[in-house]
Amino acid sequence: MKNNTGYIIGAYPCAPSFHQKSEEEETEFWRQLSDTPDIRGLEQPCLEHLHPLGDEWLLRHTPGNWQIVVTAIMETMRRRSENGGFGLASSDEEQRKACVEYYRHLYQKINKLNAKTPGKVIALELHAAPLAGNPNVAQATDAFARSLKEIANWDWSCDLVLEHCDAMTGPAPRKGFLPLVN
Repeated sequence: MKNNTGYIIGAYPCAPSFHQKSEEEETEFWRQLSDTPDIRGLEQPCLEHLHPLGDEWLLRHTPGNWQIVVTAIMETMRRRSENGGFGLASSDEEQRKACVEYYRHLYQKINKLNAKTPGKVIALELHAAPLAGNPNVAQATDAFARSLKEIANWDWSCDLVLEHCDAMTGPAPRKGFLPLVN
C-alpha cells in the first residue's frame, strides 16, 4: 500500500554532515528529524552513497517506513564545478556520456536498495544540466532528449521525474539548466 500522507522533505542541507560536523551531531539531527510529525520521507542526494556515512547509516537512523526521493543535483553540480560541460543536456558528448554513466550508478544503487526493501526509493530527480554558457538551447535539448531516451530504457524500480532548477535564460543563472518549454 502506498503512503501518500505526509511530506517528503529535503533536510540534507541542514544536516551536520553537510557542514562537516561530527557523527554525534549527525545522529542527533536524524533522531530529532525522525521524531517530527507528518514526515513520510526524504529527498536525499546521492554522490557515491545516499549519505556521507553510507547508505546503511542513513537507513539505521531514519524510520523504516520513510521513503526516499533521490536527487542527482549535488553530484551534478559538484562535477560541473570541475567540468562545466557535465550534464545530461551537454553538447560535449564525452561529458554527456559521463553523466549518463553517473545515472547508471544511481540506477544500480536504487534498484539494489529497492530489491532489499521494496518501495524504499520512490523516485529519482533528473536534471537538465547543460553547459550554462552554451547559447544553443536546441543543441542542449537534443542532447537531453538522447540522454533521457537511453536512461528511460533501463528497468527502473522507481519513478523518474524532472526536477526543474533555474533555466539558462537569464544573464547569470545560478545553475543554468534548460528552460521548461524545452
